[in-house]
Amino acid sequence: RLHKEGTKSYIKRAELYNKNPEIFALIEISIANSFRANKKLNNRDLLRGLEQAQKTVGTEIKGIYYEYESENSYSNEISKNILGIIREALNRYTQKQFSMEYSVDVLGEFIKELNFYIDNEPGNQSYLKHITRYHPEEEKKIEKTSPSGLIIT
Repeated sequence: RLHKEGTKSYIKRAELYNKNPEIFALIEISIANSFRANKKLNNRDLLRGLEQAQKTVGTEIKGIYYEYESENSYSNEISKNILGIIREALNRYTQKQFSMEYSVDVLGEFIKELNFYIDNEPGNQSYLKHITRYHPEEEKKIEKTSPSGLIIT
């Protein structure tokens, strides 16, 4: 990607990431979990969902509260999950760390990266597989139990 786009896109992404890395992680985990829950999900479904979320936030910035939806139920679910993350972040962080404008920029970076995968990587789930590799499922903790029985001394 660096050879095709140069360093400018990486610098912008790094600046956004450094401002609030947790948001990037939460969105990526949400994407990975959506893919694990639905193996029919593909890059274009994700793209629609990200674009819907970005448009919804963009209209909220203008004072219009309208949640964009499409005929694609997978995209709608992704959009709702990401909007939930954004709304939670707005409640949790100060204006300096997180704003609606910042979230539009973050979603724009995800859209750019996803479009790169759609245009340059084989397979209609290439980006989803990429993200899932970086966020493996949490291993279930195995509780250690003491052996039962009587000990006679």
